[in-house]
Amino acid sequence: MLSFKAVRTVLASVTLGLLLLVCVQSSYKPLKDLLYTSSRPEANDVSFSEKRFDQIKPLLPAHGRVCYVDHNTASVEETARYYQAQYTLSPRLIVRGTDCPFLIVNFDGQISDRVSSASPGFTLLRNYGGGLALWQRRMEPTK
Repeated sequence: MLSFKAVRTVLASVTLGLLLLVCVQSSYKPLKDLLYTSSRPEANDVSFSEKRFDQIKPLLPAHGRVCYVDHNTASVEETARYYQAQYTLSPRLIVRGTDCPFLIVNFDGQISDRVSSASPGFTLLRNYGGGLALWQRRMEPTK
């Protein structure tokens, strides 16, 4: 026959095992989510976009329209970058096109000379690298 001390030891071990099982089970999903999001480089795209566009904000007006140009391929990634620009730069109205005083160029590569030839009425204010640049419309001389 088992002694009281042996039963108490077995009962304590089973209780401890069940407690450990409940802890592991309740931590599984948050731990799995943490591992999943940290393994995805795009998981933090919004903060990356905010940091990227924080450089441009001081040169832009506080409100109003700001034009935006990209490769215009309508890919999911490019559309996401456009929406992130709108979100990050609000309350400014970010619109696709070139009929604004300021033009943001956001390519997924380096800015090339073809941008200046495509928009001859603009002057480069700053090339931030990585495909991001800010242009300003040239003032027409008054007669």
